[in-house]
Amino acid sequence: MARVLVVDDEGTVRDLVRLALEHVNVDVVVAATTAEALRAIEAQEPDLILTDLCRPEGPGPWLVEQVRAAAPRALVVAFTGAMGVDAADYCGPSRLDGYIRKPCSISDFVACVRAFLLQPKR
Repeated sequence: MARVLVVDDEGTVRDLVRLALEHVNVDVVVAATTAEALRAIEAQEPDLILTDLCRPEGPGPWLVEQVRAAAPRALVVAFTGAMGVDAADYCGPSRLDGYIRKPCSISDFVACVRAFLLQPKR
C-alpha cells in the first residue's frame, strides 16, 4: 500500500486529503508542521510527500529542502493555492517533483495523486 505524507497547517485540508486518499486505499500520515513531517519521515519514509508551499514556519523551498534531505527517495509534490507563488518555479531535480493547484475537485486531486504514485521513486 502506498504511503503519503500530507504537510499542511490547515487542519481542514489535512482531514479532507486524508479522507479522500484513505477512501482509495492509500496509507496517509498527516503533519501540521515541518518538525512533525520530519518525525513522520523518520518513523517510516513515505512514497509521496504532499505539502503546501506557504508555511507559517518558513517558505516552501525551505520545507522542500528539509523533507528532500530526510526522504531522498520520496516524490515531493506541492498542493497549494498560494497566490503569487508559481509552484512550477520550484520544480527541478533537487526541488519539487510536481504540483497540484488548490482548489480542485476531489476526483481530480485523487487522480493526480495516483498518477504521481505510479511514477518511480527517485
